[in-house]
Amino acid sequence: MHFEYEITIDEYVSAHLLRDKLRGRRSSRIIRAAFFTSLSLLCLVAAWRGRNYSWMALVFLASSVAWLCAGFLPGIPAGYYRGAYRRSGTAGKRFKADVDEEGIKVEGDLGSWHVKWPGAYPKGENGSVFAFFSAGTAFIFGKKYLDNEQQLELRRLSKLE
Repeated sequence: MHFEYEITIDEYVSAHLLRDKLRGRRSSRIIRAAFFTSLSLLCLVAAWRGRNYSWMALVFLASSVAWLCAGFLPGIPAGYYRGAYRRSGTAGKRFKADVDEEGIKVEGDLGSWHVKWPGAYPKGENGSVFAFFSAGTAFIFGKKYLDNEQQLELRRLSKLE
């Protein structure tokens, strides 16, 4: 099966959120947020207790705000992935994919990639994309580029059914 496609920012974000869901990364973000929030509260208490030394209180207050941001900003992954998309260089690039019984082959302006089906893990689909990940490479196919027959064939070949 052969098709051409682009990866839009929404498809990129959707695919990476799907990967996080498949890998169970949500719990690690919650643990990280709880840790940094606790550290932030500790700095707030230190700032309150040290209010007689105004410069120290300001240092602890600034530290508290920094730790709070460090805890909650990574907990909002869609924003992070939008920034990663802009840095990835895939915006506006076209790719050609060949998918068969062996695996996936993709060629584009940035290079070419190949993965056999056993090496594509995790893999999944949601309402807008098929996503396959392998050794630091994301294969993201927007469903709008595939007709119903191609989507069924991709599910069959990748064993997503």
